[in-house]
Amino acid sequence: MNALGISHRLSPDKDFGGLTLLGFDQWPASVRQGENEFVTLYWQARTVPLPDRQVTLQMQDDRQVIVLSRSGPVHGTYPTSQWDKDEFVADRLALHIPPDTPAGPWMLEVQVDDFPVHPLGRFEVQAIARNWTPPTTSTPMSVTLGSQVALVGYDIKSQALAPHVTPGQPQGQSAGVPDLKSQTVELTLHWQALQEMSESYTVFVHVVDRSDAVRAQKDNAPMNSTYPTTLWQPGEFVRDTYTLSLPPDLPPGDYALEVGLYLADTGARLPVVGDGDRVVLTTVTITP
Repeated sequence: MNALGISHRLSPDKDFGGLTLLGFDQWPASVRQGENEFVTLYWQARTVPLPDRQVTLQMQDDRQVIVLSRSGPVHGTYPTSQWDKDEFVADRLALHIPPDTPAGPWMLEVQVDDFPVHPLGRFEVQAIARNWTPPTTSTPMSVTLGSQVALVGYDIKSQALAPHVTPGQPQGQSAGVPDLKSQTVELTLHWQALQEMSESYTVFVHVVDRSDAVRAQKDNAPMNSTYPTTLWQPGEFVRDTYTLSLPPDLPPGDYALEVGLYLADTGARLPVVGDGDRVVLTTVTITP
């Protein structure tokens, strides 16, 4: 059985009229409201032929039951009536915790047809502190990306830092070669969710030169990859800060600071309504 990779083995196996649940992948101890989590159920057909069974995954507390998934095994694509005797089937499911789920302790449960419900494990639903108040920003704006999200403004702390030439000849450095300070731009983006998003978008923050070449960048999911867009709720505002390090040898000149959203799996950018696939915020000027 270990070859199946079952992290949480049921003992004894749970039988549902000839369809046996051997175990499941360990469910996390806590999840956030609106989060997606995966679980794999490991089944075996002990008797054949089996009727077409329907499997329900649900969560229950002392007030209510929330159905997370209900279908035949393998998303209904492999009916149990087609299984061979003693065949093993691993069924991986993506379970979505509804955003309005009350915070607190819950039990994950499985049910097959009308057989008694079987508990799989306890877990905690964590509340998300959401912001519904429009932000006060130094540069308000209203730019819509796709139909999912709007950029409502931004704040920037350091628009330009000049290279610095140290007087004299520093140790280990040839005369006349500039000693460039480290340069950074701290950018805070203020987003508003316009609808629920089934995709997790990555934010890009790019500094580009006149030839459109990227000279510095920071790409990650919002809030330092801690708050994916799949958790955002319509009307919610999200404050999202990036610290962008500029190359110390960046030539003097003007550089565009641009942002946008894309899917990491495909690179496809979310279109900016009426204007391409990126939002140009401002110009970063590097002076001699």
